[in-house]
Amino acid sequence: MAKKKSVKKKSSKKKTKKKKTTKKSIKKPRVSTQRVAIEMQPVLVNNFVALQKVMVSLASKLDDVSIKMQKLLDLFELSAKTLAKKDFKLAGETSPEVLKKLGELSEQNKVIAKGLTMIHEAPRPMPAPQPVPGPGPIPAPAPTTPPGEYKKSTPFKPLKPKTSK
Repeated sequence: MAKKKSVKKKSSKKKTKKKKTTKKSIKKPRVSTQRVAIEMQPVLVNNFVALQKVMVSLASKLDDVSIKMQKLLDLFELSAKTLAKKDFKLAGETSPEVLKKLGELSEQNKVIAKGLTMIHEAPRPMPAPQPVPGPGPIPAPAPTTPPGEYKKSTPFKPLKPKTSK
């Protein structure tokens, strides 16, 4: 008789094993706060001294800027006094020569503007249509001379002078 083979079906889900991680504790050395304070004192002193040097430098530079600004203000004050002493014509007063030249320029401007508008408004002639080259023989290129040779020019024929009767 025939024996039946029994086949076990494997489950489609894979079983995964979880790895157990062990935390290693790192022991930090204990340092007392007094020891830290003693070791940090020279560093703090050095930083404080460097900060004071920067502050002194900044103060001296601000003094220089203050002196230069004072000199600039003195210069402006002196120039204002000098301008007040000089006799300047007011902007509203203009000489008759300037008015005459301005009038001439105005007239020239009007003439030019009229000319430009007339040119723009003039009817323009239509350009003549140019013939479109059709299919046909292609002209042969003009013979060229080699770069080393000299090409003789065509002889010059002077115009015949008109004889007066």
